[in-house]
Amino acid sequence: MAGVFPEDNTITASGTFQFTNKVPVLTSRGTASAAGYFTGAMKKQNHVRTIGDTTFEIFAGSDIFTLTNGNGKWRTRVSTHDVEIMYNGNFQSFEGIGITPDESSFPKAAQITAGEDIHKTAAVNYILN
Repeated sequence: MAGVFPEDNTITASGTFQFTNKVPVLTSRGTASAAGYFTGAMKKQNHVRTIGDTTFEIFAGSDIFTLTNGNGKWRTRVSTHDVEIMYNGNFQSFEGIGITPDESSFPKAAQITAGEDIHKTAAVNYILN
C-alpha cells in the first residue's frame, strides 16, 4: 500500500516490537495527499479504526523530464494525476473520491456550539471498548 512504484506497495513488520494496541485515525475532507496514503496504509492494520469523514485525496505522482532545449541541462518535474495505489489487493484510484472511514462521524451545529468533540469521543470509546 501507499506507493506509486511496485517496491512501495508492501508493508511488513520489522524490528523486535510492533505496536498492536487499538489506534484511532481521525479523517476529514481535509485529509489528502500523504495523509491519504497514511490513512490507506493504516486501514490495512487490524487494530486501527478510521473515524470521521471520507478523505479528499489528491494523490499525484511526478515524473522528471529533461527539456530538449538547453542541451539537456534543464530538467523539470511534472505532476501526473489519477495515481492508483495498492489497496485491498487491487490498484485503485481515490483521486477526488477519497477513502471511506470505518466509522462515519459528522458533528451537528449544536455539538460544535457546545464545544463537544465527537471525533475525540469516538476515538476514546474505540480505545476503551
